[in-house]
Amino acid sequence: MSTSVDASDIEIYKSASAGSTTLMFMLDISGSMGSTKVTSSSTVTGYSYYEDYGLLDCGLDSQTDTPPAFSNPVNNKVYSVNSTTNPIYQRNFCYLTQAGAVTKPLVKKNCEEVSNGYRCYDRLTKLKDGLFDLLLGNSSKGIQALW
Repeated sequence: MSTSVDASDIEIYKSASAGSTTLMFMLDISGSMGSTKVTSSSTVTGYSYYEDYGLLDCGLDSQTDTPPAFSNPVNNKVYSVNSTTNPIYQRNFCYLTQAGAVTKPLVKKNCEEVSNGYRCYDRLTKLKDGLFDLLLGNSSKGIQALW
């Protein structure tokens, strides 16, 4: 059984009350945040791998596709690994070899370097990473946990 509840803006965005903490997160989960592939740069907007890293052909064919687990990596292909958090979430990325990244300055600047290559995470993964850092803290980044 589901119930529908209506609320006005005032009820949603009410002032904080003494002695309690209220956090509200609004997350963008639209297509531009994910791992969809772009195959033409003629009128490209809203694609995470292309806009963030300049990667034209990397990505999934559809937002509903699930990337394979990271093993035996191939250049310019999407993979996933599990986070080390609790709860665990899937971290999607485009993998580039060192050779594949030679002409991609945004990859070297913005992607995580791993042995023999780079992991370029999609926007939704980076958003989840930031949210977990905020809530749980991340001592390597100097972030204290909210809880």
